[in-house]
Amino acid sequence: MAARSMRPPLAIVVVCLLLGAALLAACGEADDEAVTASPSAIPGMTFDQAVDKLVADGYPQSQNEFLNGLGSSDLGFRIAGTEAERQAAQHIADELTAMGLSNVRLEKVPVDAWDFKGATVSVGDKDMTASSFAGATGTPAEGITGDVVYVGAGSKDEFDAAGDVTGKIVLLDTYFEEYWINLQCGEATQRGATAVISTYGPTSAPWYQVDPKALGSNDAEYDRSFVPVVYIARTDGDALKKQIKAGKVEATVKADITITMAEDGGAGYNVVAELPGSDDSDEMVVIGGHHDAHFRAGADDTGAVSATLTLAKAMTMSGYAPKRTIIFFFDTAEEYGYTDCYFDWIIGAWYAITHEHTDWPGKAVAYINLESMAEKGGSVATDGPAELTPFLKRASTPAASGLPDGAYVSGSVSSWSNGWTFTAAGVPTITLSATKGDYWKKYHTDYEVDANLDWQLLGSIVKYTAKLQAGLDEGAPPYDLAAGAAYVLKGVDAAGLKAAGADGAAITRLTKAAAAKAADARVAAMTPEQQTAVSSDLMALEKTYCNGLLALSAWEEQILPHQQVAYDAAMLRATLAALKAGKKDAALESLFEVSNTWNAVFASEEVVVQDNARWAPDYPKLTWGAQSHLAPLLNVWPQCELIQKGKLSQAADLLQPTYESTVTVLNERLSALSDVLEQLTSQAEALQ
Repeated sequence: MAARSMRPPLAIVVVCLLLGAALLAACGEADDEAVTASPSAIPGMTFDQAVDKLVADGYPQSQNEFLNGLGSSDLGFRIAGTEAERQAAQHIADELTAMGLSNVRLEKVPVDAWDFKGATVSVGDKDMTASSFAGATGTPAEGITGDVVYVGAGSKDEFDAAGDVTGKIVLLDTYFEEYWINLQCGEATQRGATAVISTYGPTSAPWYQVDPKALGSNDAEYDRSFVPVVYIARTDGDALKKQIKAGKVEATVKADITITMAEDGGAGYNVVAELPGSDDSDEMVVIGGHHDAHFRAGADDTGAVSATLTLAKAMTMSGYAPKRTIIFFFDTAEEYGYTDCYFDWIIGAWYAITHEHTDWPGKAVAYINLESMAEKGGSVATDGPAELTPFLKRASTPAASGLPDGAYVSGSVSSWSNGWTFTAAGVPTITLSATKGDYWKKYHTDYEVDANLDWQLLGSIVKYTAKLQAGLDEGAPPYDLAAGAAYVLKGVDAAGLKAAGADGAAITRLTKAAAAKAADARVAAMTPEQQTAVSSDLMALEKTYCNGLLALSAWEEQILPHQQVAYDAAMLRATLAALKAGKKDAALESLFEVSNTWNAVFASEEVVVQDNARWAPDYPKLTWGAQSHLAPLLNVWPQCELIQKGKLSQAADLLQPTYESTVTVLNERLSALSDVLEQLTSQAEALQ
């Protein structure tokens, strides 16, 4: 998907020049009910001294210990909407109130509350402890009993080979690197199975690999029409497979799970507090992390909650007075928020920025999102949009950050954390994390615990976070939109668009919009004081940029709004050419590059169609997918079947309308992209 670079639009270059020397200096400076109190400080104590004292006194350690003592089951779990999650939210609010922060409040978030009490798989006289996946349904109290059939990774071909599973329990291996659990359980449901036992297998690495006895859990992207699913450890899974291989095995699956739908009162709670700024603007910096968790998670994200509380407490202890108000934001439902949908995670952040705080975009300079910290031996990483990358690189050197190895900086926003929904809404997000290379082996398992954390590293990260906040606190926002333009124009490949079949006039307009002049040299010569004076205009420009130019691919990676559609059109065109040339293998190879059509290899058509429907613009629980300029997911399952059967001409006839409709969408996306670039030009010209 690499594309040719083009000259950045001058609308964006001007904004970069406008910021000037102020940006170079920035990184070195360091039922809702409100409760208000006045901050108090310890005379003579610096911020760094306060952090050191809090870590030495065990403050963040005690926060982790308390929060991870909460849980809906013996295994833990603080999933949104449970009593454990509500207690965590109230505890955080109490801590913030005791610090003397202002306007401390709990903000209700409607969720499909998933209350997991426990699960087992029983075979003979052996009871195996099991976990489950957030959003998955439970069993009757007596459980579900039946013969167990092993179906490998649970593909349609493996189900075919296993024979009729109607009325039976299926055992399958997780396959998260390629296919999520919802596809496997959707296939099991479609085949008439009564329950699913999932475990570790040859397709599972690196997930849940930390120990053969590890249990795992994730959001399930589930549907209540699917049969119940539990997860047993590798040791138990291997033993069960051996028993099945030796002969008939009967098991009983029990999963004590209650789902309270949002419309029936299911609710979690975000926690919000403020450290008021000293200037008279309504601008702000948002800082925080999510307080829900699978199992009794040390790093994800309990460590981040403790780090944020330590940051807030150290600021009040040292009497820190920001110029821009600091909003401390602890969100729920990051791990899971809804069943019956695909985009079921980062729900608390999505609800806050799209429902509760729609005024934050255009006022919040940035959101510093703390995520997964601070694992022993971990490396600090910062993810953020391209226009914040130069600022982050200056702030993340060893000398500037205070971290021995500095922090790694990427130029994109991950959809696996809160950063995506805030950034897409217009609040550019810096996601800060600290884990080591093998973290994925223990991620979302019962082995991801407090003992894995390095509290001195956490203290250093708290200090680094304060440096980032200081760089965002005064003067012009540190947006380098020329860097943003460079990112955008990598995806504007006129030759590639033409080859995909895009309209020539649409390509010409886009090229012209990208090269439009924005303003005269007078704007570039503005003083730092003048730059600060137009701070709100710059944030409005950033909002336009984020809303209009950031999108997600079918693989949930950051792209431009037209790129997935353009790629799909190109692959469909290549498929048609191969079909007309009688090249079966080449046709399948290119067709399987289109969006998520690889699912057609794995699952039955009914399962693929149901999964695709949850990406549709009118799907009632599209959630933050609606922010993401998603490309339409295409059902090419029938065409795949025809090609595999050698009916190439029929496949081409059936595929041609799909290609034509994709090109129509592509031209619409190019027009919309031109609109955004032209609006950015207009906004830049209006800067005074």
